[in-house]
Amino acid sequence: MFESLVASILNGILGKYIKDLDSSNLNLGILKGNVILTDLELRDDALDGFHLPVEVTHGYVGKISLTIPWTDLYSQPFDIIVHDVYLMAGPIRDRTYDPERAEASEIAAKRKRLSQIEQRMEKTDSNASEEETKDVADGSDSFVDKLVAQVVKNLKISVKNIHFRYEDKITSPDAPFAVGFTLQNLSAETTNELWQECVVDASVKTVYKIVSLDCLSVYWNTNLTSAQFFGSQSSWKDLMSHGVSSKGSTPSDYEFILKPLSAECHVVMDQSSDIVLDTPKLLIEVLQQELLLAFSQNQVSRRNLERKNARHSQCLLLF
Repeated sequence: MFESLVASILNGILGKYIKDLDSSNLNLGILKGNVILTDLELRDDALDGFHLPVEVTHGYVGKISLTIPWTDLYSQPFDIIVHDVYLMAGPIRDRTYDPERAEASEIAAKRKRLSQIEQRMEKTDSNASEEETKDVADGSDSFVDKLVAQVVKNLKISVKNIHFRYEDKITSPDAPFAVGFTLQNLSAETTNELWQECVVDASVKTVYKIVSLDCLSVYWNTNLTSAQFFGSQSSWKDLMSHGVSSKGSTPSDYEFILKPLSAECHVVMDQSSDIVLDTPKLLIEVLQQELLLAFSQNQVSRRNLERKNARHSQCLLLF
């Protein structure tokens, strides 16, 4: 029963972003407790849910690994590992109009809206009949609820080598640019109050998590030539991989806005139903190194050019 619930959730989440997802292979791996998916392609509409004027031009996930200890859920974590997430996007105006895609996007938006309405109605009905459906003592949980709480509280996540990049030669044809961010590693794991890794019981009301962030950087490369656009090159995956900053290597040709930053977050979550005014429900302590923000002369000049173009467009509209 719980296996089918996990399979349904993962299929729903991954299916939104992964192209041609092999659901049968995924379901079989979930039943065995070990899922490994490799060389995955991101869907072209992966960003449509964010309602941004951009589209995915290239998308790739090198590996997704799930370890589910079905026989030992109360002493082992549910482990998720993701490697090499590369996404490239560009302005929507860069593509020719596709009526079939536009119709599919419109239908998807309507379905999403209907789903939201149905969820609100179901929630209202559930709240109205909550007292009638209770046949056990207050505060008791079902077996599945306890399993879900156990998995969520002990979820261990690691995502390595992330690179998102937006390339644009349409907005300012005279000054093509690329904006992106890279992250070498993002991990989160459950600990005890001494910040030592452990597995906690589902009944625990205070959960401690350590979130580690390694080499987060943001760049804005200006005045690019055609050869510097990754999207037009067959080796774009290698270029995206080499563009991820690490503690031992930083791309020399990137104009960083946020230079590589590493940090560790100590998170304390109070999940009890009691409300105590002097006890926060969520407490986050951030331990980080020096934070370096910078703007180059080229970036400032480009920003001024954008403002000038915007004012010129407004004048033409008024005329």
